[in-house]
Parts: sequence; structure tokens; C-alpha cells
Amino acid sequence: MNLRRASIIGWALLGLALLLAALGVCVGSAGFENLLGPLLNPLRDPEQYAMAHQIVWDIRLPRTLGAWAAGALLGLAGALAQGLFRTRWLTRFCSAALRVPHWAWRWRWPPWAVARARWAAR
Repeated sequence: MNLRRASIIGWALLGLALLLAALGVCVGSAGFENLLGPLLNPLRDPEQYAMAHQIVWDIRLPRTLGAWAAGALLGLAGALAQGLFRTRWLTRFCSAALRVPHWAWRWRWPPWAVARARWAAR
């Protein structure tokens, strides 16, 4: 892969991440359309603006950034684990899903749960 193609893919992924972060800020019980008007025109109704500002900046934005950071740190942890064990990709022998039947047996799960775990690990 050449440098130009890698930079295009990187910028596209960054744009997608920002778009999804904006979408995460929009999701909530108050709805985005109820918040957009007061945020764009704060002089019209100062109380609505204060409420919309508090919802977006104190509730939705920290939640969205926390979810983004948790996902990024999980990806980093996976990359570090693959680098530490020098694997190019996760093999079926080190997958946690294959160890579920062993733990289910060890913790004395009921037989139907062990069978379901074995089926899920296929």
C-alpha cells in the first residue's frame, strides 16, 4: 500500500469517526431537533438554551467521548497483545470463546449451558 492510499484511508476513517461521534451526541431522549434550535439561536429562549447546553456538554458529549476512548483503548490492547505474542491474527487456539466450555465445566454450569457454550465456540 502506498503512502497516498494510506493517507486517504486514514482521513476517511477519521471523518467516519467524527461523523459517528456527532451521531452519538445526537442520540438521546430529548432528541436532536429539540436541542438544535436553542443551540443555534440562544437569544430566543435563554432557559431552553441553558438546558440544551447542559444536555449536550455535560451528558451526551462525555458519554460519546468515553465510548470512543474505550473502543480505542480496547483496539490498542488487542494490537499490543498480538505484538506481544507475535501473532499476525488471532488464532483459534488463543481465542477466549474456545475456553468457555472449559470454564463452564470448571464452575459447574448446568449441562444445557455447557452445550450452548460449545455450540457458540464453533
